[in-house]
Amino acid sequence: MALTWVQSGGGPLLVAPRAVLDRWEGVSDDDGPVETWGDYGRACSIEGYVGSIPIGDQHGLVLGVEPVSTTFLPDELLFLRWAAADSESEIVDAARRALHDGVTWDEDGDLIWDVPGTAVLFDSTLAGDELEPGDHLVVDLAPGRYRVRATYIMDDAVWMILVQLQPIEEQGAGASARVVLGVDDLRSLPGVTRIARTSAEGVLLLEEHRGCFIDELWLDHDLGGDDSIMPVVTVLEEAAFSGEPFRIGMVYVHSANPSGAETVVRVLSRWGYQVRRAVAC
Repeated sequence: MALTWVQSGGGPLLVAPRAVLDRWEGVSDDDGPVETWGDYGRACSIEGYVGSIPIGDQHGLVLGVEPVSTTFLPDELLFLRWAAADSESEIVDAARRALHDGVTWDEDGDLIWDVPGTAVLFDSTLAGDELEPGDHLVVDLAPGRYRVRATYIMDDAVWMILVQLQPIEEQGAGASARVVLGVDDLRSLPGVTRIARTSAEGVLLLEEHRGCFIDELWLDHDLGGDDSIMPVVTVLEEAAFSGEPFRIGMVYVHSANPSGAETVVRVLSRWGYQVRRAVAC
C-alpha cells in the first residue's frame, strides 16, 4: 500500500495550509514551560483529538492527545492515526470498515476549517520553511470549507484515532439549518438568523446555543453607551478555559472601533477560536 506516515517526536502533529507554511516557526524557544515554546507551545496548549490554531491569516489543525504516526487517506478525506495495530493494511481496513459501518464522533472534536487548498502534515516542533523529504506529507485538498470530526476507536486488535474532513456543501439535504448569530446594537447584519442588541442579550443568546454548533458569530465591539462586547467575549473565554469551548465555525469581528476589534480578535484567537476581521452593513 506504501502510505507515507508522519512521525511525532512526542508532541502534537500539525496540518498547515501550504500558503502559510512559512509562518509556522515550530520550537522557537525551549526555556521555561512548554506552553511558552513559540508556535509549538501554542499547539501543545490545545486539548482534544483535533483543534484549530491560527497561522498567519489562516488556520491549521492540531492533531493531539497521543503522539502517534499519522497518514492521510484521500478517498475518505481521513487522517488516520496509528495507536496500535499489527500492520498497515490491518489499520487501514479497520478504518474503512468503521466509516462504512458508521462512526460515533466525539462531541468535543467537531469544528469548521476554512482551507485555501493544499495543506502539509508534519511534526509541530518543526519550522514550516525548514521541512525536508521524509518528515512531512503533502495533503491535496480542494479550497473550501470543511467540517472536521474526530474519534478514538479501540477493539481487540486495532486502536486508532480518526480525523475526517467533510466538505460543507456535501452534507446533503438532511443537514440542519445554518445557525448565524450576531451581537450588534445598530446593524441589521443580513444573513444572521438571530441577533442581540446588548451584551446582556448576547450572553443569553450564547447560553441558549451552548452545546449547539454555531456556523458564524458576528460581533460588534461598541454596543452603545458604556456597553461593549466584552461580557460576551468573557463567556467564550471561560468556556474554552473550562475545556468546553463553544463550537463555532468562524467568529467575525466587524466593529468600527479598531483597537476594540483587535482586542477581541487577539483574545479569542488565543483560546483557539477561528476569528477574522470583517465589514458588515
